[in-house]
Amino acid sequence: MGQLSRDLLDLLASDAQHHAVALEPNPLLVSTTHLEATSRALGLHVLERDFTPLVYPALRHGKNTESTLPSAKTHSHVPRLAGAPHRSYDLHVSLPSQVLEVAPSFFNIRGHFRIGGLIDVKTQASLVRLASGDFVLLDSCDLDEATTAWIQATTNDGERLQAIVHLHPFHTVYAKTVHELFPKTPLFGTSRHQDEKSELPWDELTTESDAFGERFGDELRFSVPQGVDFIPDDENLHFSSVLAFHPESATLHVDDTLNYARLPAPIGWFVKDAVRFHPTLSRVLEAEKGAVAAYRAWAETLIEQCRPIRNLCTAHTHSLIDADVATRVEDAYQRTASTLRKHEAKYG
Repeated sequence: MGQLSRDLLDLLASDAQHHAVALEPNPLLVSTTHLEATSRALGLHVLERDFTPLVYPALRHGKNTESTLPSAKTHSHVPRLAGAPHRSYDLHVSLPSQVLEVAPSFFNIRGHFRIGGLIDVKTQASLVRLASGDFVLLDSCDLDEATTAWIQATTNDGERLQAIVHLHPFHTVYAKTVHELFPKTPLFGTSRHQDEKSELPWDELTTESDAFGERFGDELRFSVPQGVDFIPDDENLHFSSVLAFHPESATLHVDDTLNYARLPAPIGWFVKDAVRFHPTLSRVLEAEKGAVAAYRAWAETLIEQCRPIRNLCTAHTHSLIDADVATRVEDAYQRTASTLRKHEAKYG
Protein backbone atom coordinates (compact mmCIF):
# COMPACT_ATOMS: atom_id res chain seq x y z
CA MET A 1 0.00 0.00 0.00
CA GLY A 2 1.35 3.48 -0.87
CA GLN A 3 2.32 6.05 1.74
CA LEU A 4 -0.59 8.31 0.78
CA SER A 5 -3.08 5.46 1.16
CA ARG A 6 -1.66 4.51 4.56
CA ASP A 7 -1.95 8.13 5.67
CA LEU A 8 -5.54 8.39 4.48
CA LEU A 9 -6.41 5.11 6.17
CA ASP A 10 -4.99 6.50 9.41
CA LEU A 11 -7.14 9.59 8.90
CA LEU A 12 -10.29 7.53 8.36
CA ALA A 13 -9.46 5.26 11.25
CA SER A 14 -9.30 8.25 13.58
CA ASP A 15 -12.76 9.29 12.36
CA ALA A 16 -14.11 5.80 12.89
CA GLN A 17 -12.72 5.71 16.42
CA HIS A 18 -14.38 9.04 17.07
CA HIS A 19 -17.68 7.38 16.13
CA ALA A 20 -16.97 4.17 18.08
CA VAL A 21 -16.12 2.07 15.03
CA ALA A 22 -13.01 -0.11 15.39
CA LEU A 23 -10.67 -0.42 12.40
CA GLU A 24 -7.54 -2.48 11.98
CA PRO A 25 -4.67 -1.18 9.82
CA ASN A 26 -5.92 -3.25 6.85
CA PRO A 27 -9.50 -4.16 7.76
CA LEU A 28 -11.55 -6.84 6.03
CA LEU A 29 -14.70 -4.83 6.56
CA VAL A 30 -16.27 -5.77 3.26
CA SER A 31 -15.44 -8.17 0.47
CA THR A 32 -13.95 -6.75 -2.72
CA THR A 33 -17.07 -7.85 -4.59
CA HIS A 34 -19.33 -5.93 -2.23
CA LEU A 35 -17.01 -2.93 -2.17
CA GLU A 36 -16.79 -2.72 -5.94
CA ALA A 37 -20.55 -3.18 -6.34
CA THR A 38 -21.21 -0.47 -3.78
CA SER A 39 -18.64 1.78 -5.43
CA ARG A 40 -20.26 1.38 -8.84
CA ALA A 41 -23.69 2.09 -7.40
CA LEU A 42 -22.43 5.29 -5.80
CA GLY A 43 -20.40 6.38 -8.81
CA LEU A 44 -17.12 5.72 -7.01
CA HIS A 45 -13.71 4.42 -7.97
CA VAL A 46 -11.90 1.92 -5.73
CA LEU A 47 -8.56 3.36 -4.66
CA GLU A 48 -6.89 -0.01 -3.94
CA ARG A 49 -7.91 -3.65 -4.15
CA ASP A 50 -6.52 -4.77 -0.79
CA PHE A 51 -9.90 -4.49 0.98
CA THR A 52 -8.98 -1.03 2.22
CA PRO A 53 -12.27 0.87 2.27
CA LEU A 54 -10.91 4.01 0.62
CA VAL A 55 -12.74 5.24 -2.43
CA TYR A 56 -12.99 8.50 -4.27
CA PRO A 57 -16.02 9.80 -6.15
CA ALA A 58 -15.43 9.97 -9.88
CA LEU A 59 -15.97 13.24 -11.68
CA ARG A 60 -19.14 12.21 -13.43
CA HIS A 61 -20.43 13.96 -16.53
CA GLY A 62 -22.94 16.60 -15.55
CA LYS A 63 -22.61 16.02 -11.79
CA ASN A 64 -21.24 18.10 -8.97
CA THR A 65 -18.89 16.39 -6.53
CA GLU A 66 -20.77 17.82 -3.55
CA SER A 67 -24.19 18.90 -4.77
CA THR A 68 -26.20 19.52 -7.92
CA LEU A 69 -25.57 23.24 -8.07
CA PRO A 70 -25.63 24.44 -11.69
CA SER A 71 -22.46 26.46 -11.05
CA ALA A 72 -20.42 23.31 -10.48
CA LYS A 73 -20.80 21.06 -13.49
CA THR A 74 -18.90 19.54 -16.35
CA HIS A 75 -19.74 19.58 -20.03
CA SER A 76 -18.74 17.81 -23.21
CA HIS A 77 -16.38 19.68 -25.50
CA VAL A 78 -15.16 19.56 -29.09
CA PRO A 79 -11.58 20.89 -29.27
CA ARG A 80 -10.56 23.48 -31.86
CA LEU A 81 -9.26 21.89 -35.06
CA ALA A 82 -5.64 22.50 -35.99
CA GLY A 83 -5.38 25.64 -38.11
CA ALA A 84 -8.79 26.95 -37.07
CA PRO A 85 -8.92 30.64 -36.05
CA HIS A 86 -8.31 31.47 -32.39
CA ARG A 87 -11.34 32.49 -30.38
CA SER A 88 -12.33 32.64 -26.75
CA TYR A 89 -14.47 29.79 -25.48
CA ASP A 90 -17.67 30.29 -23.59
CA LEU A 91 -16.25 29.18 -20.26
CA HIS A 92 -19.64 28.19 -18.91
CA VAL A 93 -20.74 25.96 -21.78
CA SER A 94 -17.71 24.46 -23.49
CA LEU A 95 -15.96 22.71 -20.62
CA PRO A 96 -14.08 19.44 -21.10
CA SER A 97 -15.06 16.56 -18.83
CA GLN A 98 -11.79 17.00 -16.87
CA VAL A 99 -12.83 20.52 -15.79
CA LEU A 100 -15.17 21.40 -12.94
CA GLU A 101 -16.72 24.87 -12.95
CA VAL A 102 -16.53 25.90 -9.30
CA ALA A 103 -17.57 29.48 -10.05
CA PRO A 104 -17.72 31.66 -13.19
CA SER A 105 -14.10 32.73 -12.64
CA PHE A 106 -12.66 29.53 -11.11
CA PHE A 107 -12.20 26.21 -12.90
CA ASN A 108 -10.81 23.18 -11.12
CA ILE A 109 -9.01 20.66 -13.34
CA ARG A 110 -9.17 17.12 -11.99
CA GLY A 111 -6.06 15.18 -12.99
CA HIS A 112 -4.81 11.65 -12.56
CA PHE A 113 -1.67 10.50 -10.81
CA ARG A 114 -0.99 6.79 -10.59
CA ILE A 115 1.33 5.21 -8.04
CA GLY A 116 3.17 2.31 -9.61
CA GLY A 117 1.06 2.82 -12.70
CA LEU A 118 -1.96 1.29 -10.95
CA ILE A 119 -3.29 3.30 -8.02
CA ASP A 120 -4.87 6.59 -9.11
CA VAL A 121 -4.60 9.02 -6.18
CA LYS A 122 -5.75 11.99 -8.28
CA THR A 123 -4.24 15.45 -8.49
CA GLN A 124 -5.40 18.93 -9.54
CA ALA A 125 -4.76 22.29 -11.11
CA SER A 126 -7.04 25.35 -11.30
CA LEU A 127 -7.50 28.01 -13.94
CA VAL A 128 -8.45 31.34 -12.36
CA ARG A 129 -9.75 34.34 -14.27
CA LEU A 130 -8.62 37.70 -12.93
CA ALA A 131 -10.57 40.97 -13.10
CA SER A 132 -8.44 42.03 -16.08
CA GLY A 133 -9.61 39.01 -18.07
CA ASP A 134 -6.18 37.41 -17.82
CA PHE A 135 -5.70 34.02 -16.19
CA VAL A 136 -3.47 32.30 -13.64
CA LEU A 137 -2.91 28.53 -13.62
CA LEU A 138 -2.50 27.15 -10.10
CA ASP A 139 -0.41 23.96 -10.08
CA SER A 140 -0.11 21.52 -12.98
CA CYS A 141 -1.44 18.07 -13.74
CA ASP A 142 -1.94 15.73 -16.66
CA LEU A 143 -4.11 17.39 -19.31
CA ASP A 144 -6.06 15.41 -21.86
CA GLU A 145 -6.40 16.66 -25.43
CA ALA A 146 -9.72 18.40 -24.88
CA THR A 147 -8.55 20.18 -21.71
CA THR A 148 -5.32 21.30 -23.37
CA ALA A 149 -7.27 22.71 -26.32
CA TRP A 150 -9.72 24.45 -23.97
CA ILE A 151 -6.94 26.15 -21.96
CA GLN A 152 -5.13 27.17 -25.15
CA ALA A 153 -8.26 28.66 -26.68
CA THR A 154 -9.38 30.31 -23.44
CA THR A 155 -6.00 31.97 -22.89
CA ASN A 156 -5.35 32.72 -26.59
CA ASP A 157 -2.52 30.18 -26.71
CA GLY A 158 -1.15 31.49 -23.44
CA GLU A 159 -1.09 35.18 -24.36
CA ARG A 160 -3.62 35.85 -21.60
CA LEU A 161 -2.06 33.41 -19.15
CA GLN A 162 -0.35 35.72 -16.68
CA ALA A 163 1.42 33.06 -14.62
CA ILE A 164 1.79 29.36 -13.88
CA VAL A 165 2.05 28.96 -10.11
CA HIS A 166 3.25 25.76 -8.43
CA LEU A 167 2.22 25.49 -4.79
CA HIS A 168 3.32 22.10 -3.43
CA PRO A 169 7.08 21.46 -3.16
CA PHE A 170 6.67 17.74 -3.90
CA HIS A 171 4.26 18.11 -6.83
CA THR A 172 6.78 18.52 -9.63
CA VAL A 173 5.97 15.81 -12.18
CA TYR A 174 3.98 17.92 -14.65
CA ALA A 175 5.85 21.21 -14.27
CA LYS A 176 7.90 20.72 -17.44
CA THR A 177 4.99 19.41 -19.50
CA VAL A 178 2.78 22.41 -18.76
CA HIS A 179 5.65 24.86 -19.21
CA GLU A 180 6.28 23.45 -22.69
CA LEU A 181 2.64 24.11 -23.57
CA PHE A 182 3.00 27.76 -22.52
CA PRO A 183 6.75 28.54 -22.73
CA LYS A 184 6.29 32.33 -22.64
CA THR A 185 4.22 32.35 -19.45
CA PRO A 186 6.07 33.40 -16.27
CA LEU A 187 6.76 30.32 -14.17
CA PHE A 188 6.67 30.34 -10.38
CA GLY A 189 7.40 27.52 -7.96
CA THR A 190 8.76 26.67 -4.54
CA SER A 191 12.48 26.50 -3.86
CA ARG A 192 12.29 22.73 -4.35
CA HIS A 193 10.77 23.20 -7.81
CA GLN A 194 13.74 25.36 -8.68
CA ASP A 195 16.15 22.71 -7.42
CA GLU A 196 14.41 19.66 -8.91
CA LYS A 197 13.56 21.23 -12.27
CA SER A 198 16.51 23.59 -12.60
CA GLU A 199 16.38 23.45 -16.41
CA LEU A 200 13.11 25.43 -16.38
CA PRO A 201 13.11 29.27 -16.41
CA TRP A 202 11.75 29.83 -12.91
CA ASP A 203 11.09 33.33 -11.66
CA GLU A 204 13.45 34.02 -8.75
CA LEU A 205 10.47 34.76 -6.51
CA THR A 206 9.51 31.48 -4.78
CA THR A 207 5.86 30.82 -4.03
CA GLU A 208 6.50 30.24 -0.31
CA SER A 209 8.10 33.68 0.08
CA ASP A 210 6.37 36.65 1.72
CA ALA A 211 7.03 38.75 -1.38
CA PHE A 212 5.14 36.33 -3.62
CA GLY A 213 2.12 36.69 -1.35
CA GLU A 214 1.70 40.22 -2.69
CA ARG A 215 2.22 39.30 -6.34
CA PHE A 216 -1.47 39.39 -7.32
CA GLY A 217 -2.75 41.93 -4.81
CA ASP A 218 -6.15 41.08 -3.37
CA GLU A 219 -7.21 38.87 -6.29
CA LEU A 220 -5.19 35.90 -5.08
CA ARG A 221 -4.04 35.58 -1.49
CA PHE A 222 -1.67 32.93 -0.17
CA SER A 223 -0.99 31.23 3.14
CA VAL A 224 2.07 29.18 4.14
CA PRO A 225 1.89 26.85 7.17
CA GLN A 226 4.05 27.94 10.10
CA GLY A 227 5.82 25.87 12.76
CA VAL A 228 6.39 22.99 10.33
CA ASP A 229 9.13 21.91 7.94
CA PHE A 230 7.98 23.24 4.58
CA ILE A 231 10.36 20.94 2.68
CA PRO A 232 11.24 18.02 4.97
CA ASP A 233 14.07 15.61 4.18
CA ASP A 234 11.60 12.73 4.04
CA GLU A 235 9.89 13.10 0.67
CA ASN A 236 6.87 11.11 1.88
CA LEU A 237 5.84 13.91 4.24
CA HIS A 238 3.55 16.02 2.09
CA PHE A 239 1.82 18.12 4.74
CA SER A 240 3.14 21.51 3.70
CA SER A 241 2.03 23.49 0.67
CA VAL A 242 1.11 27.04 -0.21
CA LEU A 243 -2.65 27.56 0.11
CA ALA A 244 -4.28 29.86 -2.48
CA PHE A 245 -7.41 31.92 -1.81
CA HIS A 246 -9.50 33.39 -4.62
CA PRO A 247 -11.86 35.78 -2.81
CA GLU A 248 -13.98 36.63 -5.86
CA SER A 249 -15.15 33.03 -6.22
CA ALA A 250 -14.98 32.27 -2.47
CA THR A 251 -12.64 29.37 -3.24
CA LEU A 252 -9.63 27.87 -1.46
CA HIS A 253 -7.28 25.79 -3.64
CA VAL A 254 -5.07 23.57 -1.49
CA ASP A 255 -2.90 20.56 -2.10
CA ASP A 256 -2.06 18.01 0.60
CA THR A 257 -2.24 20.32 3.63
CA LEU A 258 -6.01 19.80 3.74
CA ASN A 259 -7.91 16.80 2.39
CA TYR A 260 -11.59 16.36 1.64
CA ALA A 261 -13.16 12.96 1.04
CA ARG A 262 -16.67 11.57 0.77
CA LEU A 263 -16.75 8.18 2.39
CA PRO A 264 -18.44 4.95 1.29
CA ALA A 265 -20.35 2.44 3.35
CA PRO A 266 -19.78 1.13 5.91
CA ILE A 267 -17.70 4.10 7.12
CA GLY A 268 -20.13 6.45 5.37
CA TRP A 269 -22.90 5.24 7.65
CA PHE A 270 -21.12 7.03 10.50
CA VAL A 271 -19.10 9.74 8.72
CA LYS A 272 -20.56 11.08 5.46
CA ASP A 273 -17.45 13.00 4.51
CA ALA A 274 -14.38 14.54 6.09
CA VAL A 275 -12.13 17.58 5.90
CA ARG A 276 -8.88 16.86 7.68
CA PHE A 277 -5.34 18.16 7.88
CA HIS A 278 -2.83 15.82 6.32
CA PRO A 279 -2.09 13.04 8.83
CA THR A 280 1.69 13.59 8.68
CA LEU A 281 1.40 16.76 10.81
CA SER A 282 3.07 15.11 13.81
CA ARG A 283 6.11 14.29 11.69
CA VAL A 284 6.63 17.75 10.19
CA LEU A 285 6.22 19.94 13.28
CA GLU A 286 9.58 21.58 13.90
CA ALA A 287 11.55 19.96 16.73
CA GLU A 288 12.02 23.19 18.62
CA LYS A 289 10.40 25.36 21.25
CA GLY A 290 7.56 27.50 19.94
CA ALA A 291 6.75 25.34 16.92
CA VAL A 292 3.28 24.44 18.18
CA ALA A 293 2.52 28.05 19.13
CA ALA A 294 3.49 29.13 15.61
CA TYR A 295 1.37 26.41 14.05
CA ARG A 296 -1.63 27.21 16.23
CA ALA A 297 -1.42 30.90 15.30
CA TRP A 298 -1.28 30.00 11.62
CA ALA A 299 -4.16 27.49 11.80
CA GLU A 300 -6.41 29.85 13.75
CA THR A 301 -5.70 32.62 11.23
CA LEU A 302 -6.51 30.17 8.44
CA ILE A 303 -9.89 29.47 9.99
CA GLU A 304 -10.68 33.19 10.03
CA GLN A 305 -9.50 33.56 6.43
CA CYS A 306 -11.94 30.80 5.51
CA ARG A 307 -15.02 32.57 6.93
CA PRO A 308 -16.12 33.87 3.49
CA ILE A 309 -14.96 30.73 1.66
CA ARG A 310 -17.62 28.41 0.23
CA ASN A 311 -15.57 26.09 -2.01
CA LEU A 312 -12.61 23.87 -1.17
CA CYS A 313 -10.55 22.26 -3.96
CA THR A 314 -8.13 19.59 -2.76
CA ALA A 315 -5.56 17.65 -4.74
CA HIS A 316 -5.81 13.93 -4.05
CA THR A 317 -9.50 13.69 -3.35
CA HIS A 318 -12.02 16.08 -4.88
CA SER A 319 -13.86 19.36 -4.37
CA LEU A 320 -16.26 20.48 -1.65
CA ILE A 321 -18.73 22.92 -3.20
CA ASP A 322 -21.00 25.47 -1.51
CA ALA A 323 -20.20 24.59 2.08
CA ASP A 324 -19.23 26.28 5.34
CA VAL A 325 -15.52 25.73 4.79
CA ALA A 326 -14.42 27.61 7.92
CA THR A 327 -16.44 25.31 10.18
CA ARG A 328 -15.02 22.26 8.43
CA VAL A 329 -11.44 23.53 8.79
CA GLU A 330 -12.03 24.44 12.42
CA ASP A 331 -13.24 20.90 13.09
CA ALA A 332 -10.14 19.52 11.36
CA TYR A 333 -7.96 21.76 13.52
CA GLN A 334 -9.65 20.64 16.74
CA ARG A 335 -8.90 17.04 15.82
CA THR A 336 -5.17 17.81 15.85
CA ALA A 337 -5.26 18.93 19.51
CA SER A 338 -3.74 15.72 20.89
CA THR A 339 -0.88 15.82 18.36
CA LEU A 340 -0.13 19.43 19.24
CA ARG A 341 -0.25 18.82 23.00
CA LYS A 342 2.19 15.91 22.76
CA HIS A 343 4.63 17.88 20.64
CA GLU A 344 4.42 20.94 22.89
CA ALA A 345 5.00 18.81 26.01
CA LYS A 346 8.20 17.49 24.46
CA TYR A 347 9.64 20.67 22.91
CA GLY A 348 7.80 23.54 24.57
